[in-house]
Order: sequence, then C-alpha cells, then structure tokens
Amino acid sequence: MDLYACTSFPLSVVLFDLDGFKTVNDTYGHDTGDRLLALLSSIMKSILRETDISFRQGGDEFCVLFQDTEQKYPLAVMERVLERFQKEQVKLIDKKDKVGFSGGCGCFLSTDRSSRNALARADVLLYEAKKQAKGQILYAKSH
Repeated sequence: MDLYACTSFPLSVVLFDLDGFKTVNDTYGHDTGDRLLALLSSIMKSILRETDISFRQGGDEFCVLFQDTEQKYPLAVMERVLERFQKEQVKLIDKKDKVGFSGGCGCFLSTDRSSRNALARADVLLYEAKKQAKGQILYAKSH
C-alpha cells in the first residue's frame, strides 16, 4: 500500500541517518551501537506527536512521516531530537565520539501521484546534506 493513500495532508517526510555511527560500532562495539539506536528511538517517541510515524529503515537510517504539518514543524522537531540525542548519548560514549545525524525533508505535493515522489526528494536532500556539511536537515524550498 502506498503511504499516499493512507495519510492526511499536508504531509512531510524526513529521511536521516547517523553521522559517525560506524566509529561508535568500531570503537565501543555493536552492543553500544544498539543502545545508541534505542536511545534515539526513545527520544523520538517522547518528542514526536502520536500522529507522526517513525521507523528505522535499516542500519542507521530512519524515516519520520509528519502528518497535517508544513516543513517548518518537522525541521524544528528534528532539531529538538538532535539536541537531546547529543546531550544524552554521553552516558554511552565519550564526548569526542559524539554522533549526530543528517537528513532531508520532503513534502508531498498536490501533483504527486505516489509517496515515492516525496521520498525521492527527501533522499536526494539527505545525500546532499551528507556532502555539504553533516549535522543538518535540508529541505526543498519550494512546494
């Protein structure tokens, strides 16, 4: 089933992955990496609204769907998630190995016939964020 058919609009999607996660696994072990992923999930659950949908796509990649919202809201929420994640992870790893994340935020446009269009836009922006400067969520400036 396409996400397009089962959501309310406006809808934004954020794709992001962790910056420096491989270093954590290599330095502290996969158990610590798993605890770091669990910490991030817990933080997202406490900050996101009940109507927002978040899931791990695999590895250190995540997706969050924000229903009934414009892009400003997801960007502000993800900033809060990142700030809290960076503050709380020092319980698991040394400050010098701090992990952040980079991502892209795409919106479903009225011309979209499938959720894949917005996901593709978010994916392109994710890779652009990784290339430009890690630790940011880029978004499409036009709707």
